[in-house]
Amino acid sequence: MLTRRLRQVASTAVLGSVANVVRVLATLVTVPSLLTYLGQDRFGLWILSLSLMGVLGFAYSGTAGAIVTAVGRSLKDPSHDAARRAATSAMTISVLSGLFCTVAGLLICWLVDLPSLLGVRASVSAHEVTTHLATMALLLGVGFPANVPKFVLIGSLLGGVAYSIELVGVISATCLLLISISFKQPLHILVMAFLCPQYLLMFFLGRYALSRYNVPLFSRRYFLWRDVVGMFREGSKLALSQASFAIASHTDLTLISVIAGAGAAVPYGLAQRVFGVPIMFLAVANDALWPALARADANGERRWVRTTYLRTLISMGIISSVASSLIWMLYGPLTKLWLGASIASSPLLLGGMAALVVATMLVHTTATLLRSVGQTTILMRAMVAMMMVNVPTSIALIHFIGAAGAVWGTVISYAICLIAPFIWIVPRILEQRETGSAGAEPAST
Repeated sequence: MLTRRLRQVASTAVLGSVANVVRVLATLVTVPSLLTYLGQDRFGLWILSLSLMGVLGFAYSGTAGAIVTAVGRSLKDPSHDAARRAATSAMTISVLSGLFCTVAGLLICWLVDLPSLLGVRASVSAHEVTTHLATMALLLGVGFPANVPKFVLIGSLLGGVAYSIELVGVISATCLLLISISFKQPLHILVMAFLCPQYLLMFFLGRYALSRYNVPLFSRRYFLWRDVVGMFREGSKLALSQASFAIASHTDLTLISVIAGAGAAVPYGLAQRVFGVPIMFLAVANDALWPALARADANGERRWVRTTYLRTLISMGIISSVASSLIWMLYGPLTKLWLGASIASSPLLLGGMAALVVATMLVHTTATLLRSVGQTTILMRAMVAMMMVNVPTSIALIHFIGAAGAVWGTVISYAICLIAPFIWIVPRILEQRETGSAGAEPAST
C-alpha cells in the first residue's frame, strides 16, 4: 500500500515538475515580448496586477487547501461516497467564494482611485488601469469553480492527471497570448488570453477525468450542509493563513509601487520570477505529498507521517540552499540571456531573494504537515502574526534601503513568527500524535 502511495506521489511530482518546466519556458518566451510591447510602465502594471490577484485570491487558496485535505482523508472510505460529498461541498463553496471575490474586486475598482494609489504614470491611462483590474477581478471569480477539479484530483492522489491537464492549458495560453500580442491587443485582452484557456481546459477536462472515477463535481444526492459548513470552517482558517502569507509575499510589489512608483517594481518583480523557479519546483513535491500525508494520518500511520516529513524537510532545505545560491551567483548572466539586456539589481536584493527561497520552502513543508494532520489553527495564528510583523517591517526597510527592504522584511518576519515557533511546536505535535491511539482522528483545532 505504501509503495503504491509513493508511486502516486512520485507521478504527481514528476508531472507537476514537467508542467512547471513548460510554465518557466512560457515565461522565458512571453516576458521579453510583453516587456517590448507594453513598455516598462505597463509591464509593471501586468506584474503588479498578477501579484494583487494572488492577494485577493487568498480565499481561493483556502478553499483549495480544504478540498485537498478533505478528499485526501476521505480515501479511507472504500465506497468513495466521502470523496463525492467532498467534491460537492467544494463546488458549492467555490461558486459562492468566486462570486464574493468578484463583487469585492469590482467594488474596489469602482470606489478606489487605483491609478493614483498604485503610482501608475501618465503614460498609462486611468481607464486602462481600471479596465484591466476589473477584468482580473472577473477572472478571479471564474478561477474558483474552474480549478475545483484540479484539487479534487490532487486530493484523490491523481495529481498526475491534474498536472497533465494544466500542461495543455499552459501551452494553449502561451500560444494565445503571443498571438494577442502580435495583434496588438489591449492589456485586459492579453490577460484574458493568458488565463481563460487554462481555466476552461482544467474545468472541462478535469470534470471528464473525475467522471471516469465516478466522482461528480456536484450531486444533490451527496449535498449535505454539514459537510459544506465543515469544509467552509476549515477553508476559512486556511484562507486566513493564506491571506496572511499572500499579504506578506505579494504586497511587496504593491508597497514598492506606492512608495517608489510602478516602474521601480520591475527589477524586484523580475528577481521574484527568477528566484521563484526553485520554489515552484520544490512546492510541487510538497503539494504531491500533502494528500498522502492526510490519508496516512487518517489511517493512523503516524510514524510514516513523521519520517516522511523529516526527510522532506531536510531535502527541501539542502536543495533550496544550493539552488538559491547558484541563482544568486549567476543572476546577471541569466537575466541578460533571458531579456537581452542587463537589469540593475542590488546585491542586497539578490541576497534577500536567496534567503527567502530557503525560508519559504522550510515554511511550506511544515505548513503542508500541519494542514495534513488537521492543525490548521496553529498554522493560522502563526501566519497572522507573520503578516503583522512583515508589513510594517517591509515599509520601514523600503524607506531605509530601497526595494530590497521588502524582501528582507519578509525574511525577518518568517524567521521570527514561523520558523522559530515551528522548531518548538512541531516536534511536540508529532510526539503527541505518535503516542496517541493509532486510529484516532486529529485533535480538534
